[in-house]
Amino acid sequence: MNFGIDSAIVIGFLLITLVVGIISGRGITNIRQYSLGERDFSTGTISATIIATWISGGIFSMVISETYTKGLYFIIPLLGDALVFFIIGLVLAPRMKSFLGKISIAELMGDLYGQHSRIITAVVGVLGCAGEIAIQFKVSSVLLQMLFDFSNIYAIGISAFIVIFYASFGGIKSVTFTDIIQFFTFGTIIPIITLIIWGTFDNPTIIFETLSNNPMFDYQQVFNPENPKFFVMITLMLFFGLPHMYPVLFQRISMAQDTKQVTRSFVIAGGVCLFIEMIICLVGVLLYSKDPNLNPETLFGYILDNYSYVGFKGMVAASIMAMVMSTTDSYINSAAILFSHDLCRPLGIINIQNELATSRFFAIVIGLLAFILALNSNTILELGMMVWSFYIPIVTVPILAAIFGFRTTSKSFLISTIMGLCTVIIWRCYFMDTGVDSVIP
Repeated sequence: MNFGIDSAIVIGFLLITLVVGIISGRGITNIRQYSLGERDFSTGTISATIIATWISGGIFSMVISETYTKGLYFIIPLLGDALVFFIIGLVLAPRMKSFLGKISIAELMGDLYGQHSRIITAVVGVLGCAGEIAIQFKVSSVLLQMLFDFSNIYAIGISAFIVIFYASFGGIKSVTFTDIIQFFTFGTIIPIITLIIWGTFDNPTIIFETLSNNPMFDYQQVFNPENPKFFVMITLMLFFGLPHMYPVLFQRISMAQDTKQVTRSFVIAGGVCLFIEMIICLVGVLLYSKDPNLNPETLFGYILDNYSYVGFKGMVAASIMAMVMSTTDSYINSAAILFSHDLCRPLGIINIQNELATSRFFAIVIGLLAFILALNSNTILELGMMVWSFYIPIVTVPILAAIFGFRTTSKSFLISTIMGLCTVIIWRCYFMDTGVDSVIP
């Protein structure tokens, strides 16, 4: 596509995001402000940044593709993705009063289980964040290639530069206030895209015929225990429904004023995320009803080419960029804090005076590392899934135990870490062909 109004819209959105990120991030003087701000955010602001961080460009692409190819076998497990927020808000948050104000999840792990657990959490957290950032950069590169006809490296580089710059400079304030803009951008455009695709059907009954006649949308077959796909679907739902306690999610909890605000923020976020994800699923259903022979890997390009016009096409592209950047900046911020505050400082590499400068420097480094990873298009998604498979057994289980009042020793944590790692490695080597992810066992 040549430079025109669509390109201008995307460039304008990127520049607005950059300016807001720089302005809102001024006045940061220490690592606590860089991670949590002044902890005076409104409930609406925290809800918006949770939603914007969770609804990523990767999720948009994956949900459409998986819904198109698997139907209810994916849509039903995806319900667990929003269920996570209700579990955190209604079950976990009331028990987390003493955890609020912690700079990072690794700092909390150190308080609970000793310095070894803090360092281990920091390492797996940084690796997980790097994989997630790389996935988002890859999604943005595909988008910009379609829009501007850039080479792969330039397409990734443009989006990477902007988000790295404001995320490294302004910390959580830049991340939060740009997330609000990005949330309203994609939250407005996605329903409009769905309505436009719906409007192209001369006879909407075709959609209902697809749902009633196709086996992958037949709820009786889907919920049949004798169906070999049933067990895989249930385990996938368990994976989605686990309160993973990723670094960015814990940060959103810790930056709240009290547990009541955590509850309200996550319940609101859960409802909105459920609505947005079901709307994205509907896009997949509509595309399948329109043409069941499309390439699932290129559905977004198909939408751009067939269902958007000049001007609106730029708005669609900007909304996807909003999803990408709102997730990327959060993970860059979390990774930078984990590296400086929970890895370098406990190891004696830096002192407290150098934490902020180190965080900003590493935010650039982790962004560049993810940029390099994003150039390898064949392994990014697998890399992200693999890294989080290690993070969840090591961090999520001990954190959940602590939330429910269980305490143990540093030695017990190290033993559980070794057992968790062994389980993940063995399962991924020998049992992944079952369709069950290694996190479940």
